[in-house]
Amino acid sequence: MDVWYGPYWGRIQGNNKERRPQHHNQIPEVYLERIILACSNEGGLVLDPFCGSGTTSTVAKAWNRRSITTEFGAGNAENAWERISKIGMLRKGLSSGGSSAIGKPRSKKRS
Repeated sequence: MDVWYGPYWGRIQGNNKERRPQHHNQIPEVYLERIILACSNEGGLVLDPFCGSGTTSTVAKAWNRRSITTEFGAGNAENAWERISKIGMLRKGLSSGGSSAIGKPRSKKRS
């Protein structure tokens, strides 16, 4: 219940729109979006040495960053490339705000 909490912040489940086939340890886009926006500038280069489902490069591309990634498995690489080049980011802009962990300001009572 801290700043890393809110809609779309849970693990990717089988019925989630972000789910890529055959990727069992997939990170939600909102996590990578927050990190990429905090740690890079538009036009900058983002490195992900473990491509997996392509989340990092997909988010980087959505936010006008260049990316380099590597993947050992040909099937994973093809699947990730489809996501990066054709599908794109599904939840752009949803990593900020909306945390239910931050309460509304208390009203000041005058005595």
